[in-house]
This record gives sequence, C-alpha cells and structure tokens, in this order.
Amino acid sequence: MKTNRVVLALSAMLLAGCGTNKNLYTLKGVFEDCDEPMVWLVCGNDVIDSMSVDGGAFSFSGEVQNPTLAWVCSAPNHRMADFECEFILEPGILVMSKLPDAEQYVVKGSKSNDLLSALEQRSVEMVKEYAQSHDMEGIEEEMDRQWNGLLLNGLKENTDNMFGLYCLREL
Repeated sequence: MKTNRVVLALSAMLLAGCGTNKNLYTLKGVFEDCDEPMVWLVCGNDVIDSMSVDGGAFSFSGEVQNPTLAWVCSAPNHRMADFECEFILEPGILVMSKLPDAEQYVVKGSKSNDLLSALEQRSVEMVKEYAQSHDMEGIEEEMDRQWNGLLLNGLKENTDNMFGLYCLREL
C-alpha cells in the first residue's frame, strides 16, 4: 500500500512537471516619445502579434518553439517603422528599453539578448568615441575593423545559439 502511494505521488509530480510549458515568453517595454497607436511583433515579413499602446507601452506574451530574430516596431513592416528594436525572440521574460544617451532600443532578459544588448551598447560607444576624434581620416575603416572584430569574437563564442547566427548575419 505504501509503495502505491509513492508511485502515485511520483506520477502526479511527473505529470505536473510535464504540463509546464518552457516555450513561453513575455516581452514588455516602452517606445519613448512614440505616439503611434499600435506596435507590432514581427519575425521576417510575418506579423506575429500587434497591440494598442498608450504612451508607447506594450506587453506581448506567447509561445515560441525556437529562438528567432524578431522586431518590435511601430509599423507592421519594420523597415518602415519610426520606432523599432531588433532582438532574439525566445522563451523567458524579456524587457525592452532605450540605451542611455542614444536612440537605440535593446532587449534584455536572456543570455542571447543580453549579449546582443552589450554589442549594441558597444556600437553606440564606438560611434561616440570616433565622433570626438580630431583625426577624421580613416575613422570609417577603423570602426569597421573593430566592429568586425566584435562580430567575429561573438560568432566564435556563440556557435551554438542565435546570437552567433546574428553575428554571422552581420558579418
């Protein structure tokens, strides 16, 4: 009788664990100064979701089977949006914010997005550093060299995830 209770309890725990969906995501954020009435969640050319916003604030939730590059933007086609943020749509609680002293939005909350956010932050810093440089000759080539170095390093260290694929695409 005691064995049956243990087996029943273990079975119940196993079933409860199987019911947990590990592919769920939540993406929250605000497009500062955005007065558009809607924002869209876009993967490639496909609109995944859309929602009304108030003051640029939004929250998307859903399920994603595999990590994928995506955009949250102020138009159904991210290339035509006044406000956009490219990120890696993957399970977890993701938060979009604007980088300090920049027009760039980033998403944090997962390993791949944290790496992508750090890369974008470094890109903004590089532009600021070179904008302050007095020697303007060769700046574009030097920035390209450094940017490609960052991407190569990101690719080498992330061959098994979407951030590595992002780096490869950018190269």
